[in-house]
Amino acid sequence: MVSITISSISALLLGASCIINRTIHFVRGNALTVVDTTTVERRLYNSDLCKSVIAISGFPDYRYLQENNKKYDHGEEFVCELSSGQFSPIAGNTEQMIQLQSLLDDGKLISAETSVGIAYDIFTENNDSYVHLPRGDIILVPASDERRKKKQRGQLHNDSEESDGDDIITQHDDRYLQTLEGTRQLLVVRVTDSRGRAHSDSASTISDNVFGTNGDTITLKSRIAACSFNKLRLTNTYDVDVSQHLEAPGVIDVKIKISLKNDRATVREAVISATEQKLGLKLSETFDHVMFVVEGCYTADDCGWAAYGFVNSWFSLFKGDNYKYVAVQMHEFGHNLNLVSLYIIG
Repeated sequence: MVSITISSISALLLGASCIINRTIHFVRGNALTVVDTTTVERRLYNSDLCKSVIAISGFPDYRYLQENNKKYDHGEEFVCELSSGQFSPIAGNTEQMIQLQSLLDDGKLISAETSVGIAYDIFTENNDSYVHLPRGDIILVPASDERRKKKQRGQLHNDSEESDGDDIITQHDDRYLQTLEGTRQLLVVRVTDSRGRAHSDSASTISDNVFGTNGDTITLKSRIAACSFNKLRLTNTYDVDVSQHLEAPGVIDVKIKISLKNDRATVREAVISATEQKLGLKLSETFDHVMFVVEGCYTADDCGWAAYGFVNSWFSLFKGDNYKYVAVQMHEFGHNLNLVSLYIIG
């Protein structure tokens, strides 16, 4: 193993494209650890296009799985947060995807902060919307100090009398977990697809199931407060004025131009884009959490989930009635707080 300083190799990491004949395994602080190898071919990769890697983790739809005799893959899906603000699935071989999962589990890849080197001409060469990993081991690119600071503070609205907002990221068992206090702004979006499919619950009912606005006492808002001893609170009062778009407190309706009979990556991009167009703002820079509710899932091999969310980030999406089940709500909110799923089999 060889260690060299960031300053001596910054041109490699920060350039738009880099040719290397070493495998970069991990970068932290001011030291870059590399492994010399003669077996890995020189590779062309881009370290700028992918702003960060985001892990997506979900909650299984046990009824669907049982009725369709299917098994649920408990591993995370990985997407690249592009400079454009879109999210593209990451494609790699089996060994690379296992390595991504291992790096996440070990805390070396921090979802929504760390990035990876990707094949340079991913869109023109492969003619698809995936981000393709170059051959060989994963190339980790650390978060910039500016991005790390932004992620640490996030869009957290701390109450000054209770917290000064410092040290809200701690390290535990090699994974960085958010330690949060204060008030977080949550927006719920009820989605209607191009064929008119939308959840039958009214916006008022959805608001009650999430925030308790009409008297429901067992909700995401109430459980987050109870489990944190009221240190962490959810609100549907926002720093920006979106009142003209609200159908009920904390809930808006959005129509997408595609059918739900698309893969979840396509649906995900559609609901984000449609909501941002309607509100005229960027969701990730405005709300702490955005919770999308869709009527159902209609793809043959991609419907075994009840809900899924971005790890250490703002997005979650719920299928059907699962949005109203507190266990599912809390599970996905935990992913947003940088907790991954722990399943004990057998």
